[in-house]
Amino acid sequence: MKSPNIKVIKNSSRGESNSNWLIARFSFSFGNYYNPERVGFACLRVLNNDIISPKSGFDFHPHQNMEIVTIPLSGELTHEDNLGNRAVISKGFAQSMSAGTGIIHSEKNLSSKNTELFQLWFLPQTQGSTPKYQDKNFHWQNTQEEWINIISPSLFPQKDSLQVNQSVFIVIGNFTQKTEYITFFKNRSVYLIVIEGLIKIDNQTLTTKDAISFNQVNNIDIEVIEKSSIMVIEMEEVKN
Repeated sequence: MKSPNIKVIKNSSRGESNSNWLIARFSFSFGNYYNPERVGFACLRVLNNDIISPKSGFDFHPHQNMEIVTIPLSGELTHEDNLGNRAVISKGFAQSMSAGTGIIHSEKNLSSKNTELFQLWFLPQTQGSTPKYQDKNFHWQNTQEEWINIISPSLFPQKDSLQVNQSVFIVIGNFTQKTEYITFFKNRSVYLIVIEGLIKIDNQTLTTKDAISFNQVNNIDIEVIEKSSIMVIEMEEVKN
């Protein structure tokens, strides 16, 4: 693995917001958190780690021209939108929403336990697309020693994955031994985050919720020190 640009993002260095119903950690500038050195990576603009208290959540609000992916880590999340979709998702699921010309939705934790999730926002490849919602239970938490492709580009769809309007692949895997991630295309931007566990990449030790980013990379060698769940986001470089 050779990359001219590798950067480690420790979980403790993320921005944070703590209200009476939401604890949010921000990988990139978001809301009241602004860091001029963290305004996105390639086409990725938001990667939030949210913990939503029981019987609370985000009321109906609009989005436009953004590709939004939600990955629950624990608990349940209820989605409703003005397209007529309603779904309850939990760990093992992934949800994709192409906001396109405009969509209005709500995200609520209607259960009696906390809900934790990752939410990612990507700039779309083309603007003004027809809004679309998808979700699927990939049961990724039950797999071992393999990558599960949960998101792929609509122009290059992979079997059984959800699609987004951008050159993005998201894979998740659970590993107990050394593994490798090989990019779908050559010379890609990659953002890797440890969902849970302990790994080492390029002599950098990463633990739960730590991340590492790469530019112009084709493969990543991963040494697994303790059983780990890992998410990889592969993207085409997009200039700001």
